[in-house]
Amino acid sequence: CIFCGYCEDACPTDAIVLTDVYELSAFTRQDLIYTKDMLILPPPPGKPGTPQKVQEGAYPRAILPEGLVSEP
Repeated sequence: CIFCGYCEDACPTDAIVLTDVYELSAFTRQDLIYTKDMLILPPPPGKPGTPQKVQEGAYPRAILPEGLVSEP
């Protein structure tokens, strides 16, 4: 991952959300491998669930309909 945001833009359910808060550390390589069983577990109590799709026509990352990305 190079945090380009293309997966976030393409996800139809907005299940992929990139933030500047992340931690990618583990004691073993095996700890960094996520299986399907691990990924389908619900979030722990108190954690937010999967983000919901925004309304039609809303572009959360300022993507223009032509496919161009507007610069801030």
